[in-house]
Amino acid sequence: MGSTMFSRLARRVKERQAFLEKAVPAALQLIDKYGRETDRHEDDCHTRVMAELRDFGGFSFFTACGQTSQGGNTLRILVQSEILLEVYSQSCDFSIGGCRVRSFQQRSQWQRDLLLVFENYKQIAAEMAGQEKREAALETKADSRMRKRLELLETARRLGLYD
Repeated sequence: MGSTMFSRLARRVKERQAFLEKAVPAALQLIDKYGRETDRHEDDCHTRVMAELRDFGGFSFFTACGQTSQGGNTLRILVQSEILLEVYSQSCDFSIGGCRVRSFQQRSQWQRDLLLVFENYKQIAAEMAGQEKREAALETKADSRMRKRLELLETARRLGLYD
C-alpha cells in the first residue's frame, strides 16, 4: 500500500468514526425518547430489551440491548426495509471505540439526511404528534357516527321499523 492509499484510508476512518460518534448516540436518544419497547426478557445474568422507532423523519430505528451482563448491543437504522447502518457493541454503554460496523450503506446522501433528522427531531416529533392527534380525532368522529347509527337502528327496531 502506498502512502496515498494510507492517507485516503485514514481520512475515511476519521470520517466514519466522526459520523458514528454523532449518529449512534443520537439514534439511541431518539429511540429512548420517542420509541417504544417491543420486548423485554430478564433472566439471572441475561436481559434483552428490544425497542423501535418507526418512520421518524423517514428512518426507522431498532435496538436489541443488554443481551448479557457484559453487554451486547445492536443498533439498526433503516429506510423502508433497507438497512443503512447496523452497529454492534459488546460494551454495556455502547461506546463507539468498541463498536463493530456490521452494515454500512455506502451512499452518502442518507448520512446527510439522517443528520438533518437529528437536527430537526423536535419539529419532526411535533408533526408526528399532530398527525396522531388528527388521526385520533377522525377515529373518535367515526366512532361517534357509528354509535349514532347503532342507536338509530336500535330505536328503529324498537319501533318496528327495522328487523
